[in-house]
Amino acid sequence: MKKLIGCLLPILVILAVVTGCKASEEKKTDLTLWWPPFGTAESMDMEFWTKSLAPWAEANKVNLSIEITPWETIEEKYLTGLSSGAGPDVGYMYAEMLDQFVTMGSLEDLAPYFSQAELDNYLYTDMGYVYGKLYTLPIIVGNVRVFFFNMDLVAKAGITTLPRTWDEFIEFGKKMQAANLGDDIYIYVPQWTDRHYGTLQEAYYPFLWTAGGDIFTQDGSRIALQDNDAAVKAAQFVYDLLYVHQIAPPESLSSLGKIEELFAQGKVVCMHGAGTVAPTFDEAGINWDFVTSLKDKREAVQLVADVLFMNSASKNKELAASLMKEMTKPSIMEVFHTEVSPFPPISRGEAYKDNPKFRSFYENPQNVVIIPVAKNNFQIQDNLFRNLQQMMMNEMSPEQAIQETVNYANLLN
Repeated sequence: MKKLIGCLLPILVILAVVTGCKASEEKKTDLTLWWPPFGTAESMDMEFWTKSLAPWAEANKVNLSIEITPWETIEEKYLTGLSSGAGPDVGYMYAEMLDQFVTMGSLEDLAPYFSQAELDNYLYTDMGYVYGKLYTLPIIVGNVRVFFFNMDLVAKAGITTLPRTWDEFIEFGKKMQAANLGDDIYIYVPQWTDRHYGTLQEAYYPFLWTAGGDIFTQDGSRIALQDNDAAVKAAQFVYDLLYVHQIAPPESLSSLGKIEELFAQGKVVCMHGAGTVAPTFDEAGINWDFVTSLKDKREAVQLVADVLFMNSASKNKELAASLMKEMTKPSIMEVFHTEVSPFPPISRGEAYKDNPKFRSFYENPQNVVIIPVAKNNFQIQDNLFRNLQQMMMNEMSPEQAIQETVNYANLLN
């Protein structure tokens, strides 16, 4: 009997160890992260965050589920998820989305989860406050919107100076037309065929800002499109670029596809776009330069300030805060800005990994516009986009497009 017990003891010890391991695995905490695609494929973002956050998840005994949410459906997914209690513990939003979810009570105040020293280490903490509370942590700040120029095509037309004003841009376009570089070369291409209102940042807002206009007042309390004549003036200008000056091609309303791809193929002289597309042009061997804005009443260039948030319904808020800190630490952000998408640093001690051509601007940003948090923000911008699309199809006048948007905004409010 003693021998039998002696034989059983090692087996029981092994079983206890195995059972203990299984119990330990079962005690792992489930945490969910929603993130949009910044890489050239959604798999890039998934692979990056899975690899980068694996050590943190292991150390904190977390089963981390990462979902890459397409830009086209991000508002709908968050609205459905957060209103039903099925949203992520940590997620990514842009300013246009924040009012609705703060009002819903879906975002947790982050102040109790971050020390003052931690907050001071971030460069843009002030941008994280919404209605007086720290509901967000800025993670993507920058992505400057600029006018890109193919300098080889510009040189072929005998032009030595890039335009800096609306009038100069029209003259620039006429000179490019006179150069007759070929039927497959487009002078300036706005992208009106997109389905997302973010297209406004390339096709309309550059002119709205420089005409002296705004979508909302700076405190976000009301729509500002009719505070002066800038909104209609800018709408008329983008309309005239196609129908009067013929600098933009009719194909921009239908069949051209992604403009940045055409630019990378050397078929577009000028486009307005986000700084994050610059590596694509470098890889394609395009000799490009840029101007930050085309001045009318003022110079103005748009930056973004996109953020992480914590779901107020999260059952693991301390871990969610820890995840946010891990995602934004310099060692991870530097690799993200190198391997996935270039942006300027968001914290002290983080090395600059964005395009060298933008560095002087980021180190001394001037005439910056950031869309404020405002009620019904993305619904109003989406309505403005649809109305301007109709304008470009000759189904509305510029005055009607702006008035219809203002009417819609007033109806919502």
